Amino acid sequence: MQRELEFAPFCNEGLFTDHYLRHVLPEESNLWQLEGLAEVRAALEDLWEEQAEYVEGYNEQQLEDNFIKRVLGILGHVWEVQTTARGRQPDYAFFPDGAARDRARAEESGSLQYWDHALAVGDAKHWDRPLSRPLSRDASWDSKNPSFQIYHYFADTGRRWAILTNGRKWRLYASEPRPDMEVYYEVDLPALLEADRPHDL
Repeated sequence: MQRELEFAPFCNEGLFTDHYLRHVLPEESNLWQLEGLAEVRAALEDLWEEQAEYVEGYNEQQLEDNFIKRVLGILGHVWEVQTTARGRQPDYAFFPDGAARDRARAEESGSLQYWDHALAVGDAKHWDRPLSRPLSRDASWDSKNPSFQIYHYFADTGRRWAILTNGRKWRLYASEPRPDMEVYYEVDLPALLEADRPHDL
C-alpha cells in the first residue's frame, strides 16, 4: 500500500510537481532510512521544545543565534554569515563542505569568485515575519519584501538555490529555469515537528 506524505506542514508553490511529492517521494525507502535521520528529527524536536516559548519575543539577531543557526547546524549545513553581494548583504552563504567555504574565504569577499564556491544564498527574518509582502503598504515587489530580496540575491550571486526563513516558515527557491518569487517550497517547521509520523521529516 502506497504511503502518503502528511501535507499540513508543507506548501508547494510549483517548485516541484505534486505527483512527485505525493506518489514518488513517499516510496523512496532509501530516503526514509538515511543514517541519523531519527536523531536529526529528535534534535530538532528537543530544540523546539526548548525554544518554543521564547521565539516570539526574540528580535531578528536573537532568533538567528538561539534558533535558526541551531536548526542549520542540526541539519548539517555549512555557512558563512553576513556576506556581501554587489553591495547587498545576504545573511548566509551556504557551502557543500568546510573545504569549499575555506576556498571562498581565500577570494575577495562578495566577489563572483567567492560565490562560485557556494551552493546557495540565504536570508533570515524575525519570527513569523510575512515572507511574500512588505511590512508596510508599499508596492509588493520592492526591497522591503523578503521574497524580492531573494530575487536580487539570485542576480547578485549567480546561485541556483536560496533559503528564506522567519524561523517558523522555511522556504526553498530556485533560480532555474528563471527566478520566480511566487514559486517555492515551504515547510512550517513547528507544525512538521509536531506531526506524529517520523517519516514526515
